[in-house]
Amino acid sequence: MQEIKIGLAEDHQKYRDVLKMVLAFTPDLELVVVAANGQELLEKMKTTDVDVIILDNNMPVLNGMDTLKILKQDFPFVKTIVMSSNNEYEIVRKYAQLGANSYLLKNTDYKVLVATIKSVHAFGISPSDIFHEQKIA
Repeated sequence: MQEIKIGLAEDHQKYRDVLKMVLAFTPDLELVVVAANGQELLEKMKTTDVDVIILDNNMPVLNGMDTLKILKQDFPFVKTIVMSSNNEYEIVRKYAQLGANSYLLKNTDYKVLVATIKSVHAFGISPSDIFHEQKIA
């Protein structure tokens, strides 16, 4: 299997470092873009191929929702997983409507994160039924 190329946009350095470490030790996943905000992510994606983006909701300069809108327009085949500490129904529903492939809380178990990345990459959907129910609501 070819490695899944991951892009990460997260403004908190410690959380970025944890995700970098987790992804570095996971077979079949390669972190190719790391950014502190959406604008930096979009700039780096102009020169680097990415399969799946892990996107923080609340970032300075360009937040997750605004970044997702641009991603869907400029990089329509890139899959997106939003990670946030916010689990408010309206926020999750809005991301689903904007075309995010999955929404995970930041305290999600490592195995669930990896399974979600692989599922989103292969099938374009999250293994979680909860997220996809938001698209119809």
